[in-house]
Amino acid sequence: MWIVLYVGLGLVVALLLAIALILVTHVEDWSRDLTINYAATSDDARDERLRPIHAATGPAELAAAIVRCVEGLPRWQLVERTDKPTEITLHFVRTTGLVGYKDDIRVRIVPAGEGSRLTAESQSRVGKGDLGQNPRNLRELLGAIRASLP
Repeated sequence: MWIVLYVGLGLVVALLLAIALILVTHVEDWSRDLTINYAATSDDARDERLRPIHAATGPAELAAAIVRCVEGLPRWQLVERTDKPTEITLHFVRTTGLVGYKDDIRVRIVPAGEGSRLTAESQSRVGKGDLGQNPRNLRELLGAIRASLP
């Protein structure tokens, strides 16, 4: 009887330690990551990697470059592209590795002077908090785009 109790208690402790490890390794901002499931680029973002991109290329060329970048990212998929005279929008879905949650990432490209301005947002489909996944989605995408631009 005591053996069953100790084994059960050991399993509970192991599960709690696994949950704590996941939280400690994934949560970057304890004030946001457990309660918000949305992230967007902003001109005044504290993390410079989450600021909009200003490119010297036109919107169509930038959109094509973004699509090429995403083709090289694991678990990313382009699901919709909308071309309007004033903007191009791209809708991507990124599937998380472990559980398979889907996040929607929307990219908006507008003409800006001689080039283009790119803004993006990422939102989880389920859950109240994202454990920081939406900012990570944006950093992954924007980092790949910045690396591909001249």
